[in-house]
Amino acid sequence: MKQSKLNINLDGLEEIKREATGYRARVGILGGHAARTENGINNAELGVIQMFGSMTKNIPPRDFLLFPLEHKKRELIRSLGTGSMKNAFQRGDYERMFELLGVKAEEIIQQAFETGGFGRWPANKPSTIASKGSSAPLIDTGQLRRAITSDVVTKSGIPATVVQKSYAEA
Repeated sequence: MKQSKLNINLDGLEEIKREATGYRARVGILGGHAARTENGINNAELGVIQMFGSMTKNIPPRDFLLFPLEHKKRELIRSLGTGSMKNAFQRGDYERMFELLGVKAEEIIQQAFETGGFGRWPANKPSTIASKGSSAPLIDTGQLRRAITSDVVTKSGIPATVVQKSYAEA
């Protein structure tokens, strides 16, 4: 039986790893997107109530950030192989890679809003449906949904070039 020899040149891999791990994509209700025009609370406060629920207000938890990304993690990982992601990698533009990853995460979170958490969020109560005129959980004025953005920061948390593109702009 003939043996084959395979040589892999990994020169520069440590440098790529060091450069790429210098960035983080953040996704959520960031900075000025927390502002809200009604109910006396901001989007970040409303987001916490919706994520974890409220026993006093009888609101069940509806995880609109972590669950969608966990549920669609394969799709998120597959996005690493897209043309624009590959181009950014080839150019060594790791900041752009994380920007694209953040925008893909925003897209997945928006899908969760459109599908009631991929069909897993508790349904609205009849009284809620009657008062807001819709059975769609977490969608009333759209302010919370529009508040979901992403940005890219350095490992130390300092903003890289602040991206903060909303899903609607992407």
